[in-house]
Amino acid sequence: MRKTLSIILAAILIVVVFSYFECLADEGVTGKKCEVCNKTIKDKRFAVKIIKENETLYFDDIGHALFWRAGKCIATIMACDAATWAYDFYNGKKVHMRAAYYVITRDIETPSGSGVVALRDEGSAKKFLKEHGGEGPLDFDEVQERFN
Repeated sequence: MRKTLSIILAAILIVVVFSYFECLADEGVTGKKCEVCNKTIKDKRFAVKIIKENETLYFDDIGHALFWRAGKCIATIMACDAATWAYDFYNGKKVHMRAAYYVITRDIETPSGSGVVALRDEGSAKKFLKEHGGEGPLDFDEVQERFN
């Protein structure tokens, strides 16, 4: 009984923590400065937001976030992965970095020229590929590999 109660309390705590981070992810990213290039974020469709302990990091281009992440230790990566969001190319709504599908294209100019766009689902990624061409759909690990 005590073990069951502990599991239930742990599950509730996890839900509360993720809900808190999701609320923070909804805060605006436009107008913030990119962690890599220090440019102002103008289009959230290409932006990434990472909530790391007591600080929030912003990136104007998904490629910048992937580049930044590639240079970090595994502990930092794991700490950041729970609270990392990109924004869907079509509707601008947040999507967890690990849940998104990615396309790398030269048809769309991204702020740092990486050509990486995030999409909320595989169907959207396939639609994007038909409209703009490129490489994909890629999952998070596949797109991260390009920046390691």
